[in-house]
Amino acid sequence: YSDLYSVIGDTHGDTGNSNTFYLPNLKDKFIVGASDSTGDSTYPGVSPGSTGGAATDTVNITISGSTGGANENNSAGGTLYPTSLSGGASRHIHNISGSGSDTVNTLPPYYALCYIIKVFNTRADITNSPANTITVQNNGSQVSSNAGIINFTTGLKASGSGSNITVSTTGEISTTTQSTSIPLATADFGKLKYSTGSADTKFTVPVNVFSPGNFVSFYNQSTNIHNISPDTNVTIFLSGSNVSVTNPNSVKLSPRALATLTCIVGGASPQFVISGGGVYI
Repeated sequence: YSDLYSVIGDTHGDTGNSNTFYLPNLKDKFIVGASDSTGDSTYPGVSPGSTGGAATDTVNITISGSTGGANENNSAGGTLYPTSLSGGASRHIHNISGSGSDTVNTLPPYYALCYIIKVFNTRADITNSPANTITVQNNGSQVSSNAGIINFTTGLKASGSGSNITVSTTGEISTTTQSTSIPLATADFGKLKYSTGSADTKFTVPVNVFSPGNFVSFYNQSTNIHNISPDTNVTIFLSGSNVSVTNPNSVKLSPRALATLTCIVGGASPQFVISGGGVYI
């Protein structure tokens, strides 16, 4: 939500993570209209994101009175009570004085609402996952003619007009020159991994990343043998045979090998088929 972050930033708290930010936390709080962003955190004239106030407050209490004589009437002419006492005691007034504290409720009458920041996208982002199955939504609803801009991720192209838009993948080469283990990711779908590294270059096939129909192609440009290694619970079958490869073994790519790895079963125990020239175990 980069558009939202560009407006509110870290006004409502810094998460310490550049990829996340806080929304206003209105639980058990009333709303007061903020002034211009002056940086003032005390009421009045508070800036956005300022907090304050309390549900209760401490109030000092002092009680005092006067001493009166026995059988004395009050100033309004009424008789002091009780009118009679046992044991021959006389009616009288005691002086009462002292101090203390108590709490009082300072919450005003309130009406509780659930506050929501609602994000409206002015564009729809489309990804190719699963391959060639495209769902375009804007705020959970089908995109209508109100969507002025539709952005396609790298590797996708569109043709047509109006409501009839055809989306397909475009050829794209992703050059790999590292001599390390390189895990495949969703960004590799539909791409050609063009490797020129040393004999240590290894592509790792993970779980829970590919969906049926996702594919990645490989071209070994180097004079070294490169590897395609299945992660734990991943099975890679050689096309046209019952031969399979599981961890810790690897599929080998000969120099100048050209091969395509296609996902057949996704999830936590995915299955793939690899085909092409220069592929062996």
